[in-house]
Amino acid sequence: MAENLNELSLCNGDQGRLDDARHAVERAVEIYQRLAKQSTDAFESKEYISLYNLGVSYSEVGRPNDALQAAERAKEICERLAKPKAGEFAPGLAMNLHGSGALYIRTKKPEEAPKVA
Repeated sequence: MAENLNELSLCNGDQGRLDDARHAVERAVEIYQRLAKQSTDAFESKEYISLYNLGVSYSEVGRPNDALQAAERAKEICERLAKPKAGEFAPGLAMNLHGSGALYIRTKKPEEAPKVA
C-alpha cells in the first residue's frame, strides 16, 4: 500500500494536485516508518525514498522548513545505507545533499547547508 501511495503522490504532483500529493506521501512515510521499525533491512531504503518525496512535496506547497526536516531525515537514513553499499546509495545521497542545499538557501540558512568534500 505504501508503494502505491508513493506512486499516487507522484501522479498527483504531476497533475498539480499538490495537497493530494502531500497527503498521499505523508501516509506512505508513516507506513514505511512502521515497517522499518519491524524490519530495517527490508524497508529502510523505501522509507528514505518516501521521506525524500515528502520533502519535495512540502517544498512544492510552500513549507520549506518541513521540507528541510524531511530531507534531513532522508539524508540520515541514506548516509547510513550508503556506508556498506556506497555504489547503490551514493547517487541518492548526492541527490539528497543537492536538494538539502537548495532548501537551506530557501529557509535562509545557507551557512547550515551540508558540506560536501
